[in-house]
Amino acid sequence: MAGFTNFSVVMVFKASGPASSTSGNWYSQTGILDAEESGAHNDWGIALDSGGNLNFGIGNPDVTLLNPNYNLVNSSIFHVAVLAFDAVHQRMQITVDDQPTTTTAAGVTLSTGPRDPSFVQNSGGDIHFGQGATDALFWTGELLEADFYNGAVKNPAAIIAALQAAYHVPFQDQVLMSLTRYSPRSLSVRVRS
Repeated sequence: MAGFTNFSVVMVFKASGPASSTSGNWYSQTGILDAEESGAHNDWGIALDSGGNLNFGIGNPDVTLLNPNYNLVNSSIFHVAVLAFDAVHQRMQITVDDQPTTTTAAGVTLSTGPRDPSFVQNSGGDIHFGQGATDALFWTGELLEADFYNGAVKNPAAIIAALQAAYHVPFQDQVLMSLTRYSPRSLSVRVRS
């Protein structure tokens, strides 16, 4: 993600434990993927709030987009989510399953700079899987796939449909990686252009 001005994250996941939050910012919620850095940085993260709603945040300035009224905490259902950040058009989007896309309101000022280093070795920037970087709010769930795109995807519905077909979503029995309070020692991640 280092150096990406526009990017997207696609996840196939299931949230099975309760979510919590200490504020409306993504970095104070139950983190799924989090690249938060303390202070004013071009960071980002994906989290669940206490209502089980998916949130997508961008830093500098901190803006958190909430996907309301769709509680994702259900131990038997997998979901496909596409989260996109487009600095050029000043837009963040969350699309989950077959639900309508949630987009930032017009006039919201978003960061225009590239994201701080995340995958660069010894850069100081890390992506935390299964917890927020700053709060000890651990996520309980299963992450089957996490894809990172250099650019804001144009057709999230097509990606969601393809992954739903590939994984037979909704389903209950296929587990490739499970995240709980104890995180795995290594993880393979694909970065797509």
